[in-house]
Amino acid sequence: ARRDELAEGSLRGQKYRLKAFVAWCEEEGVDNLNDLTGRDLYAFRVWRREGNYGDTKELETVTLRGQLATLRAFLHFAADVNAVEDGLAEKVPLPSVSAGGDVSATTLDPERAPDILEYLSTYEYASMRHALVLMAWHTGARTGGLRALDVADCDLDAAEPTVEFVHRPEQDTPLKNGERGERVNAISGYVAGVLRDYLKGPRKMVTDDYGRRPLFTTRYGRPARTTVRNTMYT
Repeated sequence: ARRDELAEGSLRGQKYRLKAFVAWCEEEGVDNLNDLTGRDLYAFRVWRREGNYGDTKELETVTLRGQLATLRAFLHFAADVNAVEDGLAEKVPLPSVSAGGDVSATTLDPERAPDILEYLSTYEYASMRHALVLMAWHTGARTGGLRALDVADCDLDAAEPTVEFVHRPEQDTPLKNGERGERVNAISGYVAGVLRDYLKGPRKMVTDDYGRRPLFTTRYGRPARTTVRNTMYT
């Protein structure tokens, strides 16, 4: 039902969260949603909070809330198509999140960014990691957008350098918000200079499976999504 309105990454996330609910139903022998009660939904909350279904430790409150919010949205849909009784979704107990509790502890503190970039500039200048983090910081682009960039999307020698983010789902480089996410992003002369040095040196001279020249590369071509994500985590 949501395939037409969600980006592929968001759709995968919703599928994963609902798979946990399906696993719980199978474990409890629930094969008809009309049999569900508020007590059952609370039992699922406890089961999921304790880290069942793929997790090894108790879920953070904000993570648990996201899991249950997806289940609630699904049950609203189910009620709309007469698959469950009206009002069942409201029986999904959403945990309260304290002020500031919905902010990830892994979010980069803005005050740390200059130190990180200075380190990369000193010890890993113009490496893919330096160029990738620098671009993320200066453009605010998502990792998927950075991964999607081609050399041809970069105008680095102009008086006002730019990079262009283009939605190309048929060639495995979608933008999260589809065509609405397309934009031309100005970058500074310094950022453009680092990218030029990266292109002249560390960038692997490879193409992807579609014959395009990715801006960021590994020896195998365009980096996998997990490669870009892990670079950011590091």
